[in-house]
Amino acid sequence: MRQRRRNRLIIFTLVLIACTMVVAYAAFQTELTIKSQTNISSKWDIKIIGASVKEEYGTAENIKNTYDDLTANLEANLYSKGDYVLYEITVQNGGTFAAKLDNIGITNNSSAVKVTNSGFDKGQVLNPNTTDTLTVKVEYNPEYIGDASGTSGETKLDLTFVQNK
Repeated sequence: MRQRRRNRLIIFTLVLIACTMVVAYAAFQTELTIKSQTNISSKWDIKIIGASVKEEYGTAENIKNTYDDLTANLEANLYSKGDYVLYEITVQNGGTFAAKLDNIGITNNSSAVKVTNSGFDKGQVLNPNTTDTLTVKVEYNPEYIGDASGTSGETKLDLTFVQNK
C-alpha cells in the first residue's frame, strides 16, 4: 500500500510537471504581432500677414510698419496732440488647429505716445484657414504734459497664441 501511494504521488507529480511544461511551452511560443500605421498631418501655422496704415490723422506720419511671424514693428511721427496713425494688423491661421489669442504684448518707447488696440481681443479664437484684423492706434498721448512735438512713436506688438481646447 505504501508502494502504491508512492507510485500515485510520483505519477501525479510527473503529470503535473508535464502539464506545466506544455503550458510554459505554449506561452513561450505565442507571438503577438501588432502592425499599424499612423499618419498625423496636423500643423501649427499662425502669423501676421499684413501691417498696413489705415489712417493718418493730423500731422502724423507713418515711418515704419513691418512684421515678422507674430511681431509687428510700428513707428509714427507725432507732432501735436490729436495726431495718430491707425494700423491694421492682419493675422492668419494657416494651420489645422483653432488658436486662441493668449496675449497682446505692446512695447512703447515714450510716455508721450499712447498705444491702444481693438478688433481682435485676448481670448478670441482664430479658426483654421481664417484671418482676422487687429487695429492698433499709435497716438500723441492727450494726457502727456510737456513738449513732445516731433515725438517718434516706436511700438512693438507681440502676439501670443495657444491651442484652443
